[in-house]
Amino acid sequence: MEFIWIILIVLIASLCAVLLGRKEKEKSMEELEIRAIEFGEECYIQGMIPIQKVKQLAQFYLVQESDGRVTWGEAIERIEKKIQNIQNM
Repeated sequence: MEFIWIILIVLIASLCAVLLGRKEKEKSMEELEIRAIEFGEECYIQGMIPIQKVKQLAQFYLVQESDGRVTWGEAIERIEKKIQNIQNM
């Protein structure tokens, strides 16, 4: 009987870890989007790139830092959506 309780506790702990891990990924993707935009803006401010290239640089940053979680097309969509959300605040 004790063995069953141990297995049950381990399964519940595993489920909690998976659910918390998903939330962390979502949070970290939000942070990555903001960092990507800030990175592009900082490069523009320092005169490293023209204003037309800010989104492209942010897209590159997001794809590279996401470790394969975001594709090139998805990256530009996320960046544009995040910029819209920031502007609407």
